Amino acid sequence: MARLAVQREDRRLPDKSRSQGRLLRSQSGRWGHQDRPSVKGGLLEVWRDTRQLVLAAQIAAIYAAVLIPFKVGIPIIPGFVELRPANAIPVVASLLFGPAAAWGAALGNLIGDLFGTLGPGSLFGLLGNFLYGYVPYRLWGRLGPLSSGRPPEPRTPRQILEYALICILASLACAGTIGWGLDVMRLLPFQVLAPAIFINNVLMSSVLGPPLLLFLYPRVARWGLLYADGPHDRKAAWAHSPVPAQAQRAPDGPRILIRDLHFTYRNVAHPALHGLSLSVKAGTLTAVLGGSGAGKSTLCYCLNGLIPDYLPGEFSGSVLIDGRDTRQATVSQHARSVGLLFQDFEAQLVSTNVERELAFTLGNLCPDLSREAIAARITDTLRLVGLDGHRARDPLSLSGGERQRLAIASVLAPCPPVLVLDDPTTDLDPAGRGALYALLRKLVETGTTVVLTDHETEDAVQADQACLLSQGGLVWDGRPDRLLRRPALLEQCDVRPLPLSAFFA
Repeated sequence: MARLAVQREDRRLPDKSRSQGRLLRSQSGRWGHQDRPSVKGGLLEVWRDTRQLVLAAQIAAIYAAVLIPFKVGIPIIPGFVELRPANAIPVVASLLFGPAAAWGAALGNLIGDLFGTLGPGSLFGLLGNFLYGYVPYRLWGRLGPLSSGRPPEPRTPRQILEYALICILASLACAGTIGWGLDVMRLLPFQVLAPAIFINNVLMSSVLGPPLLLFLYPRVARWGLLYADGPHDRKAAWAHSPVPAQAQRAPDGPRILIRDLHFTYRNVAHPALHGLSLSVKAGTLTAVLGGSGAGKSTLCYCLNGLIPDYLPGEFSGSVLIDGRDTRQATVSQHARSVGLLFQDFEAQLVSTNVERELAFTLGNLCPDLSREAIAARITDTLRLVGLDGHRARDPLSLSGGERQRLAIASVLAPCPPVLVLDDPTTDLDPAGRGALYALLRKLVETGTTVVLTDHETEDAVQADQACLLSQGGLVWDGRPDRLLRRPALLEQCDVRPLPLSAFFA
């Protein structure tokens, strides 16, 4: 099919330059000067944040798995210290994940002691490894003139120097704690044990740590798992905890502005999107129509930041949400401002209970909400989608339409100012489709901006704006009622027109 020229109705896109930059830093522009929580607050935060708790468990498992084989490998002081390549893990994990690494290192070392070296000194081993996993994060960027002011990637001489000092100081804290504890217990003299631990830690973290950081840091940053992207870093992050839709203030310009967007998936010859430019006003409902392979889902991923941060490919152009380029924030931060429902909605259901499904979402995206506020938000959202009577049900026991409504509820619960719904009515009956559109119209009236894709035209008339995609390009942008009067154009783009629309063409 030949590419179609875009047809617009009285629309002109303002000429705005692209926003630059991908790395989120503190407001001062220097890495490590963001407002970190207190020591106590940061440590306790791990147990309140599901994501950090999972990270701590994974770090403990990896640390123990690497420690255990060397228990019978090359002992330095039999029964107390052995050659431990795993000692690079707490330092690297601390610079990536913050206090989650401290808990992970402490518990991982304790698990390792269960395999041959468990004894009274294990308590001090736990404390020493806790410090070994916490000191690096606390000190990076806080060494005064010795700090590089850059992310913890040992590339430049100043970053390498800062990393080396961090390894030395963390190793001193670990070795001093363990050596002092075992000396007090009269198990081993301090001057024998502490130097052995210190040398082992410095050697392993200095040799194995830099390549691990160089490999992991850009990937962890892209996935939005850096501790600097966590819920405590609210002043520096673009997307804060969502504001209820009733209180949202529409921006002066368009809420969504796309300029000359091109994207081609890796190892695919043809572009999924090419030359797409689009403007969406705040507080409007926009329906994106198109046949299979038109680029609808790819457009949704671009609005949420999954493209280009998570899904690899060739990306050019710009996507601005409230004037900010989506490449300036991580996917996890986008989730607080742009709620995305996948076409494969069942992939978004992660809990074994309807109520916990929404609690999981709110706990991660709205950390400032109290338990009472979360409970109230869950009740209101489930009532909106007609699932209030299924709070204790396992999602697998629900019908397909009910599961789709549950996935929609998990996206609605944080009250993001922008909702992106990829084919949200596939498993809904006609009554369910009507109820969903009625709900979306209410949200639009309160200032929420809704973009949804659909393969049916009968509901598109309820939208404020209709866009028609074909082969990755935009071929129509205007009022939906006028688009529905173009049945030939719809059929050319593999969209079934309304049966009666041909009579009014």
